[in-house]
Amino acid sequence: PMASIPHLVQALRELGVQRLDYVLLTHVHLDHAGGTGHLLEHFPEAKVFAHPRGRPHLVAPEALWEASLKVMEELAPYYGRPRPLSHAHLVESVPYVEVIETPGHASHHVCYRYRNILFVGEAAGVHRNVDGLYLRPATPPRFFFEEAVASLDKLLNLNLEGTLLCHGHYGANTKAREILTLHRAQLFLWREVAADLLGRAVDERAWFDLVRTTLLERDPLLVRFPALPPETKKREEYFLNNSLEGFRGDLLSASDSRRWR
Repeated sequence: PMASIPHLVQALRELGVQRLDYVLLTHVHLDHAGGTGHLLEHFPEAKVFAHPRGRPHLVAPEALWEASLKVMEELAPYYGRPRPLSHAHLVESVPYVEVIETPGHASHHVCYRYRNILFVGEAAGVHRNVDGLYLRPATPPRFFFEEAVASLDKLLNLNLEGTLLCHGHYGANTKAREILTLHRAQLFLWREVAADLLGRAVDERAWFDLVRTTLLERDPLLVRFPALPPETKKREEYFLNNSLEGFRGDLLSASDSRRWR
């Protein structure tokens, strides 16, 4: 996001980085690409790669900003407003890096593999090490369950031996296949619970409360939620609901589709 760019630039300078050849974007959401224009002010020689469906939002980010304000409400301004890129900064391909299309979290989401490093963005959920593994789906509205599972299957079909799995949120893990397999099972558990309770809750708010409580009890990958630092837990409470909203929308869309067949 834009708000983090000063810290990123300072860290790069401290590492002795004087130029950037490429900026590779897994997807064009505010927290993953919103700072790109600001970053290029410090590294104007850099070229930017993103999925073709995401590139228009880099050149003209107004719709991205308005959508972020609608979905994230008061949180969006903390991330910062994106600045537009010129077409001259965008490239159609990048050398040495394998680009893997992985829709689900976003229709234009991609992963990158460079040698034995796999950058998964949010295709494998949100990861934290809190005296053990904490993993949560990153399934914002609009979310497409079948596409997300197919993308995980595509990653699991790679040769993952010796692979370092790098999450957009947060950190890295050497157990790539285990993490991807666990997250795939987690998506099915969340859909099962969300669907089972869809007809039981008296209203939408009650559904969110009931599903969240049930998942915190049943999902082994959320068991360390109480151990999260207070500020992190507060953010996670918000994003748990955001992720559940993605599941709810996907379930309701599937129901409407069956109704009109």
